[in-house]
Amino acid sequence: MEKIFLQIINMSIISTYVILFIILARLLLKRAPKIFSYGLWAIAFLRLVFPFSFESIFSLISINTNTIPENIAYTPAPQIQSGIRVVDGAVNRVLSTPTPIESSVNPIQIWISAASLIWVVGLVLLLAYSLLSTLRLARKLKSASHYYDNIYVMDSIGTPFVFGLVKPKIYLPNNLAKSEEPYIIKHEETHIKRKDHIIKFIAFIILSIHWFNPMVWLAFHLMVEDMEKSCDESVIKELGYGIKKDYSNSLLSLSLGRRTIGGSPIAFGENNTKSRIKNVLNYKKPKFWVTILAMVVIIVLAVGLLSNPPDNSIHTGDETNIGETAEDFALEYIDKQIEILEKAEWGDFKIVNKEITKLEKLFTLDDILPTSVELWKLEYRLKPESVEGVVLAGGMYVEDGWLYDQGPAGNPILAFTYENDNLVYLGNVNTLESDVDTL
Repeated sequence: MEKIFLQIINMSIISTYVILFIILARLLLKRAPKIFSYGLWAIAFLRLVFPFSFESIFSLISINTNTIPENIAYTPAPQIQSGIRVVDGAVNRVLSTPTPIESSVNPIQIWISAASLIWVVGLVLLLAYSLLSTLRLARKLKSASHYYDNIYVMDSIGTPFVFGLVKPKIYLPNNLAKSEEPYIIKHEETHIKRKDHIIKFIAFIILSIHWFNPMVWLAFHLMVEDMEKSCDESVIKELGYGIKKDYSNSLLSLSLGRRTIGGSPIAFGENNTKSRIKNVLNYKKPKFWVTILAMVVIIVLAVGLLSNPPDNSIHTGDETNIGETAEDFALEYIDKQIEILEKAEWGDFKIVNKEITKLEKLFTLDDILPTSVELWKLEYRLKPESVEGVVLAGGMYVEDGWLYDQGPAGNPILAFTYENDNLVYLGNVNTLESDVDTL
């Protein structure tokens, strides 16, 4: 459960960045039809759902897509890696107290376990409340009178709404003026035609998963607002621009004495009346250049926000020469660690396999040597013949039969420089046990 929770947290962090981008983009699209603003929210909700993405040089994501490492609970000196120095510095100062080797449980493990439990409880409570509200509303709607087709009328509701997913029905207040019926019914039918009731339900489920993130609540609210406004514009476009005044009056009359529907995610009525009326009265056929600009913004943001920046990491199997050389040095480092582990007096086990999980270039130093010095972070795992003889020291843990050895100082950092365009290994940056005199 902790792994899932950390993955959700990382997705939520990236999505917060995306949501802020979309909010700014909505300002650029202020004069464009609201269907474009509505469509933008698909980007945010896709980011909230999928833990993976494609890489692109056009990515607008400037923060680390894996802010909280999956193994942070097992790291002696845990750190986050958002890519934002101010944030990383502030948080890592709090997290930087190393766990004593003799300690059996890392405090971070306790915090993550507790936070995971709170997340699950919050998710269950929110979904349970929504389910109960939906069942209560469904029972109440049994007393509604059939009007025609999929339309029903009822005395005890104050606002029109759509209820249901597979076979949605439209419910109208009994006191709805006959002159307002065509506009209101058309509005609700447009929601059904565009599958807005399904989109909102899916968005609510995503919101429930990320309930701890206030930016996701804001995104949900703004998405619903854009949904309603774009639906208003669609009705006006279909019935004619001459109905704007009457349509606005119907929205105003419905807002008086309105009662909310409750917490059902499959029922939604009309809201944000003031801003919707203003949008309806100001709505006019968009100019061609406005539509083109809006489409360009959508495409740019879709590519930029759905993609991740190119990874500087080198994983096992990379084809580049420098990558292979760096990997060779990394494997030599791992072989030395295996030799140390197998000869240790406190352990009796044999390593039968090794694997580099990640070899990532952190940054380049230009002022230490005549040539640049590159620092690379190495992550690896070892496969013992049997985990029974493994005695865990500081920074070591076993998972799925693999031994992870980060050492008391965390993941090893390897230092490289160049000679005649060839990569030269300087050593481990923590100890620089090999070729240390070259520095």
